[in-house]
Amino acid sequence: MSNGFKFHDGPSNLDGQQIYGILTGTQTASANPKTGDMHQAWFLLQEVKPRTAVDLGLDTATCGQCPLRGNVCYVNLDQGPRSVWQYETDKGYGETVDYGKRNVPIRLGAYGEPTSVPFETVEKLLSGRRGHTGYTHTWKTCDPRFKTILMASCDTDSEALEAQAMGWRTFRVDHSETPTVNANEVQCPASKEGGHKTTCANCLLCAGADKVAKSVVIIEH
Repeated sequence: MSNGFKFHDGPSNLDGQQIYGILTGTQTASANPKTGDMHQAWFLLQEVKPRTAVDLGLDTATCGQCPLRGNVCYVNLDQGPRSVWQYETDKGYGETVDYGKRNVPIRLGAYGEPTSVPFETVEKLLSGRRGHTGYTHTWKTCDPRFKTILMASCDTDSEALEAQAMGWRTFRVDHSETPTVNANEVQCPASKEGGHKTTCANCLLCAGADKVAKSVVIIEH
């Protein structure tokens, strides 16, 4: 039995290339110490390995114009993304929606952009689940309905202010030498500087504008 299922098999909203949306963690728990136990959503190019997609610049299908694209991205392409892509290539995840007996939150974007698939697809994936987290760098151009379920990923105060004026809650990465937490922000409680008070699975602050809460800031690691 596979540890997941496909929830999207078709063109990318970002550039039209064929991609998969795959949810894993339906049978076994995640071992990520920061996020805690969450289902993981992956957005992967169909015909090309994740590392090769980055090397050839084809990852616009799953990552758009994210400033972390390529070797700057914190995700190790040769681990999770490669493993999920290889399983789909060799054996194939089923398309039957089956979360197993594990009603844990969903992490949208273990790798890739949630906005690379239709809003309705993501909305259906989240329906009835015990919460989620999710982020997007495409907040200026994506379907505006995504602001209800995703955080706008921002790298500066000015970006955060712009996104908030558009109705987004923001997740700001502070790159400065003297990090600050603005009045409308809270420090990520799952971070090192936040004291690792909780995990993403228990916190679930990063769930978009439908969550009535302050925006979130984290120091660059």
